[in-house]
Amino acid sequence: MGDFGDSCDRNRNDCESPLVCDNVTGKASSRTGTCLYPRFANNGGICDLEYLDEACVRGSYCYSDRHKVYRRDVNNAVQSGSSGTIRLGGSDPRFSLGTKIGMCRRQVGLGSLCDSPFACINNYSCIGAGGVEIGQDPHGQGSVQGPSGSLRWNVEVNDGICM
Repeated sequence: MGDFGDSCDRNRNDCESPLVCDNVTGKASSRTGTCLYPRFANNGGICDLEYLDEACVRGSYCYSDRHKVYRRDVNNAVQSGSSGTIRLGGSDPRFSLGTKIGMCRRQVGLGSLCDSPFACINNYSCIGAGGVEIGQDPHGQGSVQGPSGSLRWNVEVNDGICM
């Protein structure tokens, strides 16, 4: 049985659970593929954050306390595979899939605590301290030099409320 990233036979799906055999990485043969984490994992299941809003079933999102996903990731690559077209967080799935693994959690509603740009239902935004949307570019930082000194800031916020 294959581990993540191993070649596999799509007809036998010979990958370790919960991996699936898919040809999303562009293998030439329609029979061979690569062992990957599945997209649309069930609530409580292992998921790959690089699938973004397609990592978990509807009503759930992929969470990791170790890895973060940012809104700018949503605008990246589209790849086609044996199970259809998917959006991936990185431009080359052979280098990005499998690097940010999490677990599917249920999305939360208006006024609930949130920790991800995908945590809120109905396209509500997860808003943190100072009105900063969770999941904005983590490099949103800067400084201002004035006559009485300088002021520096970094707008990365990790928790918020669905609004």
